[in-house]
Amino acid sequence: MRSAEITLEWKESGALWRGKVRLWGGEWFWIHPPFRLELWAYPVEWGILNTLIDPPFDHPIWLLPAFLIGACIGSFLNVAIYRIPLGLSVNEPKRSFCPICKTPIPMSLNVPLVSWMWLRGKCASCKAPIAFRYFAVELLTALLFVAMWWLYPPQVAVFLWVYASLLVAITFIDVEHMIVPTPMTWAGSALGLVAAAVWPRLAGMAGDPEPTWKEGLVRSALGWAVCFGGLWLVVELGKMAFGKKVMTFQEPADWKLHEPTPSDCHRRHDLRTRHRP
Repeated sequence: MRSAEITLEWKESGALWRGKVRLWGGEWFWIHPPFRLELWAYPVEWGILNTLIDPPFDHPIWLLPAFLIGACIGSFLNVAIYRIPLGLSVNEPKRSFCPICKTPIPMSLNVPLVSWMWLRGKCASCKAPIAFRYFAVELLTALLFVAMWWLYPPQVAVFLWVYASLLVAITFIDVEHMIVPTPMTWAGSALGLVAAAVWPRLAGMAGDPEPTWKEGLVRSALGWAVCFGGLWLVVELGKMAFGKKVMTFQEPADWKLHEPTPSDCHRRHDLRTRHRP
């Protein structure tokens, strides 16, 4: 046997330890130094350099890239939150721009979190105020990415990153325009089913500790059906309990009731920005 890897776990001084060794040339070498699972503390005798070169995924050092990735994704979510309700493409124009003067923002002034604080919440060109929402979305997304990586294994944390991004975008679009983009809800539903199949415990934490991927998929689908059916039932019962709105016209008139469209959001956005300095 030329090479092999073995993961070791043992208890010492009342703490659980884990390490990984690999066989090279007939000798065993540590590739992941032993560390205490409870405290994430590496023993000094194995050195810090080896940890930084090849740290395991459960090491806290990975929380820093998770935060940075989350901040960058949050910056993109700001683009989606602004453009999607207005019917604009998230790809064109590729460069972000000031919503007031429409001046493209250079890359040097488009650093997540840092740029908003550096410019003190104002456009570098027209000095118009930039909403705190841009900073809040980037920070919230970064913190959610860190929490997902800390609480869940890597194979499911990536799915939860995408799911959290969808929830952040939907939340802020709903707050500003009072609409929920249907494609985002369907994307989140499909993503939940796939994540439950990849890590079945995601849909069965209160049940079987080791469900199969089929059981995880069935439980996820059942949860989706119950939630969707529950919301539909609330709407229908509300109609029955509170009745229907009656509108009377003196003369016959054509009218219709529909959900807000991108053009409606665009007109409302123009009315809000028209009175800004």
